Amino acid sequence: MTPLPVHEQPAAHLAKAINNFTEAIPYHRLLINITMHLNHCIQNKDSTNIPDIHLIVTVQPPDNPGSNKMEIAKLILKWVGESGLSSDTDCMVRKLSITCDGHPDVSYAFIISFKERTRWQQPKEGSVAYQLRSASPLDYEEFIPARIKKSLKFGPVEITSHTWIDISEVHYSVFKHGTDSCFDFNNKDAATFAEGTLHSILQMGDIECMLDDTTGSLKAYIVLLMEGMGIEQAAIQAARDSHPVFRPVWMAALNSISSVISLTAYCHYLDWRNHKYDKCKMTHVTIQSSGSTSMQPTTVSISSILTTSSSDATTTSSAELSLDVQEERSAKKSKVQPDSEDRPEGSTIAKVKTKKKLDGGGKGKRKGKGCK
Repeated sequence: MTPLPVHEQPAAHLAKAINNFTEAIPYHRLLINITMHLNHCIQNKDSTNIPDIHLIVTVQPPDNPGSNKMEIAKLILKWVGESGLSSDTDCMVRKLSITCDGHPDVSYAFIISFKERTRWQQPKEGSVAYQLRSASPLDYEEFIPARIKKSLKFGPVEITSHTWIDISEVHYSVFKHGTDSCFDFNNKDAATFAEGTLHSILQMGDIECMLDDTTGSLKAYIVLLMEGMGIEQAAIQAARDSHPVFRPVWMAALNSISSVISLTAYCHYLDWRNHKYDKCKMTHVTIQSSGSTSMQPTTVSISSILTTSSSDATTTSSAELSLDVQEERSAKKSKVQPDSEDRPEGSTIAKVKTKKKLDGGGKGKRKGKGCK
């Protein structure tokens, strides 16, 4: 269930930067809390989603000294993001759309994509690399060369003539909701979209501009919450006059990501060797039968889904391993059917998430609550 190391590094770097930013704002920390979560579940209507990164603002209404009751804190989702190793963009957009549809307060969505020069595939039966499955397990050190050329720090990592990972580009995309509070993931207008590359060419200028807008909006939202709570004017003014800086150190992020490339390759090897294709996330699926409805925690094993012959040329992206759940409603019952037949056995890099399938396959305009 644990994501691959390369998944979490860019998200962790953004989390560190936003923590430094919010610490510089003197807001009321007993009533307002800003938290960045990595791979933490959030409830999305009738299903549970686990985005790679999301920002939650927790609002605790002020206590009434004259009452023995208190209001429950509200959790407000403001940012959400997905990170994928050679993932299908449509799949990540679909995941973001599902989350944003259930949480209209989301203001920004992120996609961090790792493009592979050579897509991950399992060793073919009969190849030299395939013999590793029956041989003694390799040590992690065998995947880490003592010295490599600087140009090879993102791969390829090759053992027994097989490529276990090879990253050609680390790409960032940031989407901002429109004036109607909706996301259009097909619109590349500069007012609501920015993109950049961290590797192989460092071009993050547009991303930095959008992130400045993102964090500026977060600060304004914090001040607005303080005003609505009736906090003393001096404290509100102090927060308004603060000048926090949001400056991710991109070269540090680049080094952090490159440092786990060999570890990710080793995870590929171990998962393939041990048939551990069960790196999924817990989900809740509504199952209705004989007029009754129950919410049950369900764990989906990829090994039970992927059944193709290992002799096939199985080139698979992480997005292709996503488990789609499509509800077919009738007058008296509904069926939950995983769209997983004939999926190839291959990548273990994916984190399978159960989700509803959107009309149009996830592309197009995401319409939030109240949008037409």
